[in-house]
Formats: sequence, C-alpha cells, structure tokens
Amino acid sequence: MPGQHRFVQTKFNSAETEIIETEINKMLGKEIIEQVEHTKDEITSNIFTRPKKDGTHEVIINLKDFNKHVSYYHFKMVH
Repeated sequence: MPGQHRFVQTKFNSAETEIIETEINKMLGKEIIEQVEHTKDEITSNIFTRPKKDGTHEVIINLKDFNKHVSYYHFKMVH
C-alpha cells in the first residue's frame, strides 16, 4: 500500500482533545482500533468531532485517502 505524501496535523481545543482521547480509548478497549508503529508506507486519517442533537459529540475518522487503496468488491445481499 503506498504511503501518503502529505499530512496536515489538526489542532484541537482542550474540550475536543478530551472528547477524542475518550473515544479513542473506548475504541482501543473494544479492539476496534489498535496502536501500531509508524512505517514509511502508512496512511494517516484526519479525525474530527461533530455535535449531536443530544449535546454529545460524535468522533469522525475521515477514511477518504485510505479508501483509495481498498479494492472494491461488489456483492449482492441475499434476503
């Protein structure tokens, strides 16, 4: 998988940082994500928050660059 040529680090305020760190720790605990070592071929994804109607925040990982390297396979769901 080819690596990225650019990476823009987003700056977060303290409230956003706390929200993101909490959600990352939840995902690590559920083994949705895992911590890895950096490599020259890595692909990084931006992460950001959006407010929900109930006042909490949703953490979003932008996988646009990653998806460029994923092979698409069309399949039909059987009902």
